[in-house]
Amino acid sequence: MKKSYLQLAVASALLAGSAVANAIVIDDFTNPVTGDPGFPQDVTVITPATNGFSESDSFASIIGPGPNPGEIGDGQRDLQVLNAVADMGFEGGNARARVAAGALSISNEDGIDSDVYITWDGDDNSANVTSNGLGGIDLTADGALGFYLSVLAIDLNVTITVEVWDTIGGQATYSETYANPVDSDFYAFTSFLPLGDVDFTTVGAIQMRISGPTAYDARIDFLETRPTGDDVPTPATVALIGLGLAGMGALRRRAK
Repeated sequence: MKKSYLQLAVASALLAGSAVANAIVIDDFTNPVTGDPGFPQDVTVITPATNGFSESDSFASIIGPGPNPGEIGDGQRDLQVLNAVADMGFEGGNARARVAAGALSISNEDGIDSDVYITWDGDDNSANVTSNGLGGIDLTADGALGFYLSVLAIDLNVTITVEVWDTIGGQATYSETYANPVDSDFYAFTSFLPLGDVDFTTVGAIQMRISGPTAYDARIDFLETRPTGDDVPTPATVALIGLGLAGMGALRRRAK
């Protein structure tokens, strides 16, 4: 009986791990603008200028119209810093968004706030959203029910908004303001408003907007789709757990 429970537990963990392995990665922020891991994609705005823009090169870790429907590949990200302003009493400073070392980092100097937009809409070479640029990717593949956002650091009262366009004219958004530190969050597809206005099986563009109070900072690790918001072990982790459990079983048998 104990052996059956152990087998079921390991089998369930393996299935859970495979769900994460098959998730659609929107962006894991490992690639810079040149494809060289040591070279960042960097947008810096010196106020009172109000915006800056950069488009990444094609890279396999960014969602895009890959070789097969629903697959990532050759995707691009548009990175923008908009509405960078200095508060009263401050002469000016920098607002910066940077992709390097596997993360998106946002920083605003004292007295500065800005809106940072990250857009995934194919290779359009434009700061404007191309609503059908992804060609109709099915974000519900592999049982996904929402976006999973991994956060490395975030200031209080920073707002993250995710907006989705489908290829048939639908559009919906979800926003979350963080009054407490978080390390991850799950944005269920059913939470996007207006409810039912976007078809997640034929997505043409995705955009994430990050904004906050003056001098806010944030670091984002990755954005992908998942069936749930729970942290699910990867297959490698599950294998190690399985080996550990097997070793414990062997010790118990030897003790008996």
